[in-house]
Amino acid sequence: MDWIRIVFICVVVAMIVCALMEFSSRSTGELLTEAEVYKAMTGRKRPSEARSFATDQFSAWTYCPSCGEFDCHAMRETNPDVWTKWSAGRAKWLEVQEGVPRQRIELRQFGGGRLRVIDEVLSYPVREPIHESEYATIRICQCGKEWGQK
Repeated sequence: MDWIRIVFICVVVAMIVCALMEFSSRSTGELLTEAEVYKAMTGRKRPSEARSFATDQFSAWTYCPSCGEFDCHAMRETNPDVWTKWSAGRAKWLEVQEGVPRQRIELRQFGGGRLRVIDEVLSYPVREPIHESEYATIRICQCGKEWGQK
């Protein structure tokens, strides 16, 4: 049994020595961060970082706040009526949905007693647009994201 422990210790020591030799042969430069590795592999900034670079101040080349693409994104003129029409459509949709029965979920305790009853939450199927009246132009990314710039 003692010889098994000795062999095991020798193997562990050999692995440590090999790892140290490998690390010593690498360049002594700084290690890459996750963002630098992502950029090197994809050629783009990470979306989480690119969101922080996106701005509502106009610039010809900018980052998309959704996918992080740095590009001279397409532009269109603002249409202040878009949000008003969306809001009116949502109000009509809610009126129609008022009489429709909704799913009811009952949460029960371990012993079988009812803890809470939750009614289904209504969500309008059309995403809320931005208030375009605040901006001078609307930028459009290839991913489909639209955002305003002043």
